[in-house]
Amino acid sequence: MFAADGSPRSGPPLPQDVAGPLCFAGDLVARARELPRIEAGDLVVLPDTGGYCASAPWGYNSVPRPAVHGFVRAGDGFRFTAVRAEQSLAEVVAEAGGARPDALLDLS
Repeated sequence: MFAADGSPRSGPPLPQDVAGPLCFAGDLVARARELPRIEAGDLVVLPDTGGYCASAPWGYNSVPRPAVHGFVRAGDGFRFTAVRAEQSLAEVVAEAGGARPDALLDLS
């Protein structure tokens, strides 16, 4: 777990629930997990989970597709590159039919 500035989060462990951004029970990743206090803006890393990967279908609750980044180890650290940009709000609206808001009226 990392603070919003990228530094590792530390502190006394507290029982906390960890959930993703979707509104269904399957998005609860951990219940009462002992972690340093999670603050707004912190990054909680869930490696190898698969649920939020590039091949998973998106569009549920109009949640924008996240950016995809690749990385390689480089000496003592890592090098990152953007593979795909995050989906914009305009793209979410267009995908949901926003480009033709009266399309169903054509059926009458």
